[in-house]
Amino acid sequence: MSGVLRGWKLLALSILNVCFLFIGLVITGAFFVSHEKRIRARARGMSLWAKSACRIMGVVISSANRSIPATGAFIVSNHCSYLDILVLGSLFPAVFVAKKEIASWPLLGLLASLAGTHFVQRKSRKAAAEGLAQIRQLLSRGVNVIVFPEATTNDGMRMKQFKSLFFEAPLNAKAPILPLSIVYTHIDSSAVPAGASNPVAWHGDMELISHLWDVLGMRRIDVHVCCLSLIREVLSAEGSRRRKILASVTHEQIQSGLECAKRTTGKLGCDKICNQITEVGVMKSGELSQQERSPWQKIRGRRLLFIISGRRLSGM
Repeated sequence: MSGVLRGWKLLALSILNVCFLFIGLVITGAFFVSHEKRIRARARGMSLWAKSACRIMGVVISSANRSIPATGAFIVSNHCSYLDILVLGSLFPAVFVAKKEIASWPLLGLLASLAGTHFVQRKSRKAAAEGLAQIRQLLSRGVNVIVFPEATTNDGMRMKQFKSLFFEAPLNAKAPILPLSIVYTHIDSSAVPAGASNPVAWHGDMELISHLWDVLGMRRIDVHVCCLSLIREVLSAEGSRRRKILASVTHEQIQSGLECAKRTTGKLGCDKICNQITEVGVMKSGELSQQERSPWQKIRGRRLLFIISGRRLSGM
């Protein structure tokens, strides 16, 4: 029976990819449409593809504190599986940022390119600087950008450290940062143990084909996305320390979301916990006096004031 299920999913995914490959080629070849409109069309097309792929794969998404980010939001998340791309892509029309090597992958690289994925070469400082400048332009034009700052996948239990280089773009563009915690809670209605490696996690030296074959055999994958508060500003930092501090703040928020979601059973409980996270050690943005701008939070021995917005926003 599992073989039939895998075969049906592979056939459905193949048809889906062919359809969106054609759509991507049409959008890319529409020279009479402005570059900015083509970018937005690719982002919306990618979101539709991700929603369709989630349905085929049996991925069921629930979300806490879901708010559509402001135009030009820098969306940051933990990363344990290729399914993360489908999950976030289905929630937010956006441009993904990926390492340059993915562009050369058979079929997947072509699909990613046609979907508008922005590839960054991190090994070359000059190429990385050019890539960051292009990301900043996207944010300034009001396009949402999704980044996995770990720059690799983890085992689903503990995040790796963030690469602070990515955070230069939202700082220069003065773009809000939306931290997200992705937790795969149930596989075929069985809860994933909090202290065990997640079955959907693809990391280390795992073979992609064999892992994908196992995932295709899963009837239902429940995933919870905890949308934390928008990080608006970093008010006390200088030079390159700004992005490193911002990366630390964002990492801390997402890790807290992960730990709370794993300890909590059910969406209602997770919603309550995620609401509490937005209140800890930060404050709401708005018209604040100097006296109201407290408390200070210590990060790596330095004092930093950062403002986090808890408001729900609309629009892309």
